Amino acid sequence: TGEGPNEVGARATRTRVNPIGERERAPPLRAPAMAATDSPGGANIAEPGEMPAESGPSFRFEARRARLDWRLLHSVDVDRLMRENDLDMLETTLETVAFGDVTVEDSRNLTVNNSRKILRLAQCQVEYLLHVQETLVAHKERLRRCAEEAQRECIDAKSRFKHERVRAKELKRELRTARKALRTYEVLEQIRSGKPLEEILTGAIVFAGPDGEGSIAP
Repeated sequence: TGEGPNEVGARATRTRVNPIGERERAPPLRAPAMAATDSPGGANIAEPGEMPAESGPSFRFEARRARLDWRLLHSVDVDRLMRENDLDMLETTLETVAFGDVTVEDSRNLTVNNSRKILRLAQCQVEYLLHVQETLVAHKERLRRCAEEAQRECIDAKSRFKHERVRAKELKRELRTARKALRTYEVLEQIRSGKPLEEILTGAIVFAGPDGEGSIAP
């Protein structure tokens, strides 16, 4: 069967899948519709202590404007592709199989063998994309668990900091009280030793300072 035309029409958004399971997507032609849970700024609003809700661009099927790339399709050996697990070759056929417009193809190109090859390639692509989806879901779940753990650690750290700050204030008060008590005991000891009261009181006033923190305890 002869090769059909390989005309390239206006292309819409394309999704590219690489062998390690990551996806690269070109900017959409139009802004996606805003989900009901989205805020006007485009970010979801989460309650305190909750993980933010997730949303992605809404999906719409695209109009097929490109012709099938028969030169590329004829160059692919599906059996070899599956045997060697050639994901690079599979990726090169993804765009023409997914976005080629079969409704405008010459019926002479859509032979049994050609149709069977396109169907087998589509099966391989769907299988691989399902694998990519499972990989992304598992990766997303790991990230979600890590985020939840980090959030719990942050809450615990804030709680510990608040507790330590309260404890530090209590220790400062206890220290001031202990200093006052110690100074009082020193004054009483000086009185018992027979030191003149005037000198004792003068020393106590000097020790107290302008803020009075070191004054004699009652």
